[in-house]
Amino acid sequence: TVKLLVGDAQQQEEFIVHEHIITTRSKFFEAALKDAWKEAEERVIKLPEDDPEVVLQYVRLLYGQNMSFKVAPDSKFASTVQAAFFSKSELLCKLYVFGEKMQDLRLKNTAMEAMHATWTPKQSDGSIQTPGFSSVGVIYEGTPGPCPPRRLLVQLY
Repeated sequence: TVKLLVGDAQQQEEFIVHEHIITTRSKFFEAALKDAWKEAEERVIKLPEDDPEVVLQYVRLLYGQNMSFKVAPDSKFASTVQAAFFSKSELLCKLYVFGEKMQDLRLKNTAMEAMHATWTPKQSDGSIQTPGFSSVGVIYEGTPGPCPPRRLLVQLY
């Protein structure tokens, strides 16, 4: 197994994953756990700049579980439905960016499919609920050049 230490020192969370599962999916983890690196010897990978909630969802997906979305109780949105939508949208964007960073194509595809399903027109009236500007910022700050989520956002807006 490999230990992932995620987040800064004040709010760090620990995740234990099987090496074979994570290295099969991610070129980043495969490279980090090669013989020549300190991480391979210590069996610990530190991810201080990453969000523990995003890594939790990633680990859930690695082990075949569904993502779970929670809404912050102090939400500034008028309804919990709207808050849940924006929370889910932002988490999906963060998952895509994490997949980009970890070089995990399957995670990127899963996040992209979920974004597309979340943001497509509703059958009854054809209306589209677009992601908030924070979600757009996550994608544009965390991805290089033209990529599928950027193209989807441009189509939506």
